[in-house]
Amino acid sequence: MTTVEEWPDRMPTAMNKLSVDASPLEKEDIDPKLEEAIWKKNEEISNTKVGLVAVDRAPLDFIAFPDTEDEKPTETAKKRHTKVLRRLEQQGFNSLNQGQVILVIADPKTLLERQMQRGRRSTDDDLRSQRAEKLLCKQQNLMKEIYETAINEGSHVRGDCCSIATCVQDVIRIIYFGDYKPFAFKFRLDTYIGTS
Repeated sequence: MTTVEEWPDRMPTAMNKLSVDASPLEKEDIDPKLEEAIWKKNEEISNTKVGLVAVDRAPLDFIAFPDTEDEKPTETAKKRHTKVLRRLEQQGFNSLNQGQVILVIADPKTLLERQMQRGRRSTDDDLRSQRAEKLLCKQQNLMKEIYETAINEGSHVRGDCCSIATCVQDVIRIIYFGDYKPFAFKFRLDTYIGTS
């Protein structure tokens, strides 16, 4: 097994904020870098000759990172998919590597704690009002919606109430002992952008 990191290069610093809090200029900076990261990761997967490749972040995750708090997932997908998946789309998604999605789910409090441990700080006001926690909960619910078929097939683990090592063991158990169930990325994207 080999692994592909979330960011092949340096992550844009604006991504340390909640997506809805990034300025318009920061958002303009994020999408091209995200497109480059998705493209490079896809290339790295293609060039890997070992049996299993574990990748942090799937290509449709961007749908769960809206520009505003009230933006619908279909709006996010329609507005940003061309920017974020530009080269893959130009090739008709023929070069997109297939793979199984395993979603790690946690309660909002754990999500917030882990964000803070990774250096992604929320404002004191957001912490007091629980805004950050609520937005992370909403983001996770969007991820559950995007990858609903994977969850229905049992391709998910809990990331709270256990150590990170236990969570990793649960993921490995699915990889090695479960049936391989590739996720239909293009079909799912089409349901959001209205082409299926």
